[in-house]
Amino acid sequence: MKQFVTTSLALTITSLFYSCKEKGPMINLATQETIIDTTYLATKELQRPRHILIEDFTGAQCTNCPAATKLLVNISNNNPDRLHIIAHHTYNTAILYAPAVGHKYDLRTQKGTDLAKMFYPGLGNLPAAGIDRAMNNGSILQNDYTQWANFINSRLNVNSPANMKIESSYDEATHSATIQVIIAYTTDIAAKQYLSVAITEDSITDVQDFPFQAVDTAYTFRHTLRDYLTPLSGSEILDKYTTKEAGRVYIRTLKYTINSVWKPEQCHIVAFLHNNNGNDKMILQSAESKLK
Repeated sequence: MKQFVTTSLALTITSLFYSCKEKGPMINLATQETIIDTTYLATKELQRPRHILIEDFTGAQCTNCPAATKLLVNISNNNPDRLHIIAHHTYNTAILYAPAVGHKYDLRTQKGTDLAKMFYPGLGNLPAAGIDRAMNNGSILQNDYTQWANFINSRLNVNSPANMKIESSYDEATHSATIQVIIAYTTDIAAKQYLSVAITEDSITDVQDFPFQAVDTAYTFRHTLRDYLTPLSGSEILDKYTTKEAGRVYIRTLKYTINSVWKPEQCHIVAFLHNNNGNDKMILQSAESKLK
């Protein structure tokens, strides 16, 4: 069964017509079976609202992290399908936030840790977050979660130069997902562009510490990073095009085998378009879809 972030019949029909004109090479990588890139020029789409990407750095022994998670959930509920969250459990911050005593799972990932080092070298105490990797008060790392709402609300009003959607299907027999990320530019962009695609798992039950030595043994962990399907720095797209003109559509198709430990019905695909040029790491648009 396919899941759609947005529906565009015209885009689908146009894709079938144009994709045979401009099609990139098939690339084999270790983490995916195949990657296929396709691009074509179509009628410019109407600009859709910006979706915000939240990189939430959290931990089971971080007693203030549940409050930060609750805040993000409330903002997301008030802005349906406008926030896409990736919760990173990392190995080395200023304080080692290991799994809580009595845990069943270790939700920390090396990729989450490496991403933090790459984009957020000042990461220390938790909770902390990146909000579209946009600068706020001189930093892309936001340490005071009580101020996140104001910055998120300001980002919701910023126009994006592209629309994004994800289509995903899952084969139960082979545990294989076929994922399409579709980007449609609504504004001319001359800068280099990068695509990142991650898989998260929702509703994982385990132990979480709370303030005053309280412990929840059946806490629900949300939006937990499982893997990145692209390089952590992002995969450069449309590098042959100096200007990605309005109307340019880019489609990346990936096949990925899901880890047997994960629950596919709880997994989501999160994709985001971003810059990665010197100090400019800003995320321009994001999208999310259920895996199945």
